[in-house]
Amino acid sequence: MTAKLHAPGSEGTRSYDGDIVAWATEQARLLRSGRWDRLDIEHIAEEIEDVGKSEQRELASRTAVLLAHLLKWQFQPERRGASWETTIRTQRNSIARRLRYLVISFTEAEYAIRIISARHMTPPERKAYEQR
Repeated sequence: MTAKLHAPGSEGTRSYDGDIVAWATEQARLLRSGRWDRLDIEHIAEEIEDVGKSEQRELASRTAVLLAHLLKWQFQPERRGASWETTIRTQRNSIARRLRYLVISFTEAEYAIRIISARHMTPPERKAYEQR
């Protein structure tokens, strides 16, 4: 069965450009009820692609923050503080979570993050992190 692209505002469909939340709710309802002929396929595809791009941007941003703080930690030891340590831990954990949920295997990247991050962990933190 092939789904058609319905024009925004056509009977029984909400406008993608008008109210994205109402549109998304309706598309979910249509999917669950098997109303394939009423789906806004083109916009659904765009939204799925955007989710992937958003995740990539989020991962890149968090990686940049982590690397910047690790460099500061290494090259500015006199300025080390709890704030930097918290940022490093937060970014490391968030990156690791995102990598675990990505469809593509990022095993090598996660391994590299663990190696880099392990340098500033206390022995109990390192042991707990490696046992995950």
